[in-house]
Amino acid sequence: MTDMNPERRSNRTHTWLIVLLVVAGLFAVSGLSLHHFGGGIVTVDGQTLHDLNPFEAIIAVIVGVLATIVAVLVAIVATIFGVLMGLIGAMIGILGAFFGIFVAILVVASPFLFIALIVWLIVKATSSGNGNRPSPRDLPPPDGA
Repeated sequence: MTDMNPERRSNRTHTWLIVLLVVAGLFAVSGLSLHHFGGGIVTVDGQTLHDLNPFEAIIAVIVGVLATIVAVLVAIVATIFGVLMGLIGAMIGILGAFFGIFVAILVVASPFLFIALIVWLIVKATSSGNGNRPSPRDLPPPDGA
């Protein structure tokens, strides 16, 4: 921003001022037209907009627009959080499905695993500790000793 020439900055400032004036004019026109034609629009305290003075009608329009903007922003944030919660729920569902498949495989394989465990225990109990491998004490000494 520092290398911009002052002429360019001035044009940008004028653009923002024009935009603000146009928006303020739209608010004023909306408020005044609501004040003039708003006999059927009832405020919170039971008055119609026709009963308000023009300044209050303009304020009512500004508050209504700001409330609409806030409502849209809240809806966007709620939608984003809803999508994130949906994604988290989907991930939990996928993990649950994988866990269910794992449990199903274990249930199907459990009789075979139980039989294999019994066979392994029988073989372990009947073998002589270390099987047929001789211990280092049973081996003859090396040639150099």
